Amino acid sequence: LNFIDPALLLSFYGVACSTFALGTAFAPGRAGIGCLFALFFFESICYPVVFTLGTKHLGKHTKRGSGLIVMGVGGGAWYPPIQGAIADSNTRLSYVIPFTGYVIMTAYAV
Repeated sequence: LNFIDPALLLSFYGVACSTFALGTAFAPGRAGIGCLFALFFFESICYPVVFTLGTKHLGKHTKRGSGLIVMGVGGGAWYPPIQGAIADSNTRLSYVIPFTGYVIMTAYAV
């Protein structure tokens, strides 16, 4: 993140995550599995970059801001039950649920 703008990186990775989440949901056969692996790759760097952007320029409030971001991870606890409920009937289609989070993350980065 010293050489690449974190917002630009998160924007690119957010678009990739959104694309591959939809690919996982709608691509047939092995293409869907390939999209799932690509999704995991692009998802890997998202949290550290969100954390970096969220604590940037907070000054003396950095400690509190970082604590709030860490607590915000609990907000993601809503996604697994919803995705799991959909996955009980159609696992592939359940990846539309994380897609909504990737769209929000991309909007934050942009």
